[in-house]
Order: sequence, then structure tokens, then C-alpha cells
Amino acid sequence: MATIPVNHTHDNEVGEGTAALVKTTKLMILMLRITIAVLLTAYILSGFFYVEPTEYALVLRFGKISGTAGEEIVESGSWQWAWPKPIGEVVRIPKKTQSLSTDYFYFNDEYLGGPESKPALSATAGPLVTGTDGYLLTKDENILHAKWGLTYDIVDPVTYYTSQIDANATIRRIFESTILKRIARTAIDQALYADPDELRKNVKKDTLKAFEELNIGIKVKFVNFGESTPP
Repeated sequence: MATIPVNHTHDNEVGEGTAALVKTTKLMILMLRITIAVLLTAYILSGFFYVEPTEYALVLRFGKISGTAGEEIVESGSWQWAWPKPIGEVVRIPKKTQSLSTDYFYFNDEYLGGPESKPALSATAGPLVTGTDGYLLTKDENILHAKWGLTYDIVDPVTYYTSQIDANATIRRIFESTILKRIARTAIDQALYADPDELRKNVKKDTLKAFEELNIGIKVKFVNFGESTPP
């Protein structure tokens, strides 16, 4: 009875193929581990940050300020570490005095052809355009155009950050609302000629009171009553 010869060549090919596959798989796993380690290291290192002497810093963790009450503010002028996004985030708030200006109550310079072509007060003026020209209405029902400015310090960073969604917009709207109310109680002659500095002081006092009542963590330093004119 004839015997069937064993095909050792085929077995060797299968064995070599399996070994090559195992070797490739191990190499891919090793490369994957190295990649994960590099990415993890980069992620951790990205959590280091420096707090400038001119700023406050708050560390958020899952959207909430971390740290015990009264110790939420990170020390200025130092290197710190916090979990990077999406776990954590660093919020920077300036220490230096902030300023804003508003021409919301002023006529549109572009509409009049620019400041250089602004007509004299004695010239025949066109009508005010709603939505384009800004103005204030005085106590004696006269129209006044004016530019205003505000400087303030952030004295409580935690309250400043947590008390509003858009701090700059909130401060601006409160300031403009205060101006509007004060002018409504002021005659045109007093605002323009009699004692404009007294008007400025009154607006500052009203603004201080409004911010204190709302408690948004800022302190008013100065209110500027800029260029003003009748219509």
C-alpha cells in the first residue's frame, strides 16, 4: 500500500506566515502604546501655564471654579498646572484698569460725511435717522448728542466672572442706562453750558450705585463726559 508524502513545505509556509503576522501585530501594538504615551505626555504638559503679574487667573474644572472659598484666585507671577480642556480651563482676568467708551448717544459721523465735514451748529441739519443716529432726551425735552467714557478696576475676579455671561456687554449696558436716566433729569442748559462737570460727577455717582447694587465685582474710577452738542 502506497503512502502519501507529508507536505512539510506547506507547513513551513503557514508557520512563517503566522510568525510574521504575530511579529507585525506586536510591532503595531508597541507603536500604538508609544503614540498613546506621547499624546498623554503632551496633554499633561499642556496643562502648565504662567500667570502674569498683571492678571488674575481662575481654574475651572468641568465648568466650575476650583479651590476652596476665598482661595480660588491663582497666585500671580507663578507657574501653575491645571487639567487641560475638556476637563479644565484657565480663565484670565486683567488686573490693570479697564476702560470703555460709548458713542451710542452720538450722531453717526459716517452718515454726516465724517468728522471733518461735520456741519456747523448754525447750518441747516437733516433729520435724525432712527437706528443710525444716537441721542439723549433732556428733562426739558431737548435733544443732546454726547460721547462718554468709563474707567474701572476689577476688584473681585470671582464675582466678576460668575455674575454675568458677557462682562463687557453688561458693564456697557449698565453705564449707558445710567447716562440715559441722569440726562432725563437734567436740563439742556445745565448739561451743555451751566455745569457739565457736575453732570459728569452725577453720572459717576449713579454708575457707582448701579454697580454696587448689582454686585458684579468692579469699582468705578472715572467717568468722562466727552464731546457733546445739540442736534
